[in-house]
Amino acid sequence: MENEEMLKVELESLYMNIFILEEEVYLKSIEKIKKQKIYIMIGLNLKGYKDIIGIYIPEDETTSYWAKEFSELKDRGLKTIFMMTILKNDYIKRGVKLNYQDVIYAPSMLEIYNKSYNYISRKQHRIVTMKLARLYKQEKIEEAKMIYEELLEEFKDNKLLIMIISKYINEIFGMFKYSKRIREIASNTDTYVKMRCRI
Repeated sequence: MENEEMLKVELESLYMNIFILEEEVYLKSIEKIKKQKIYIMIGLNLKGYKDIIGIYIPEDETTSYWAKEFSELKDRGLKTIFMMTILKNDYIKRGVKLNYQDVIYAPSMLEIYNKSYNYISRKQHRIVTMKLARLYKQEKIEEAKMIYEELLEEFKDNKLLIMIISKYINEIFGMFKYSKRIREIASNTDTYVKMRCRI
């Protein structure tokens, strides 16, 4: 299915979560090669199935661009987004807020995964991501903070890694005002990886 056709497909009225992936590609034009961000939006419905909602290639990324795109989701039938696993992107956040005021924002675990990947060996990176997943799924925030302190101690010599994780930790801790099940949905990186393979 072409992307233009995909962006016209009728959507379900409610998604439990919408995940946003960010990819960077190089596009060749007549004059030059330029780096371009591509965003892939994936919806998790009430039955647990995942839909590719659309692929977005903003040439000029602004709040108004995203406000228009989210407004078009309403035109396609999407009335309610319960939660959005979102990137650190103020344009997207403001665009969502203009259309879906009650949405819960969750930090993107895949974004943390991707940004920390280059600063650690593959084996150690697996340990870091497993601990972050455990942290996210604890019953109580005190238990999560203990895992975070262990992580800081174990990788204290890797300043760049610690800096990246610390950038997101307050948002992760902020998710503890919601139920464990909500946090499990938000932290499901399998969703991203499997969908990327299909695309």
